[in-house]
Amino acid sequence: MKITKRLRELGIDVIDVGNFNYEVEKSFIIDRSGNQQYSKEFAQLVEVNPSDIITQVSQDYLFKITLVLGKDYQRFISQNISNTQ
Repeated sequence: MKITKRLRELGIDVIDVGNFNYEVEKSFIIDRSGNQQYSKEFAQLVEVNPSDIITQVSQDYLFKITLVLGKDYQRFISQNISNTQ
């Protein structure tokens, strides 16, 4: 998967890849740790607007961040992945 590869190139530890509960229009981030600074830095790295961060702190997850790619994921690919090829 191109997106997983690119995230790993950016130094992000991709733990799991799967489908979200439903199809979304716009990509967003779920902050699982409550660390707003970390979430904002991640958002900047993957070029997601910080206003598209939702905080849902949970000890049930092994990870700090969930990146949910929406129908706009092609924008993410063209801006972040094609620049490294």
